[in-house]
Amino acid sequence: MASEHHQLNDLLRASLVKISFLEEENKSLKDKLEELKIKLVTKKAIIHSSLASRCIDKNYSPLGKLAVTSQF
Repeated sequence: MASEHHQLNDLLRASLVKISFLEEENKSLKDKLEELKIKLVTKKAIIHSSLASRCIDKNYSPLGKLAVTSQF
């Protein structure tokens, strides 16, 4: 009986250590995911800004008036 109790305590202790490790790993992965989300949003903003700038450059004359084009 005491041996069973000792084995259960060891198993419980090992399980708690494993849970603690998994919680830390989960937190680390969540932090990395958040960093990647921020990088993605930043890159999307840069791309959108670049595309908008190109559209403005392409569709407007240097005087700031709409360029006349035959493209639809």
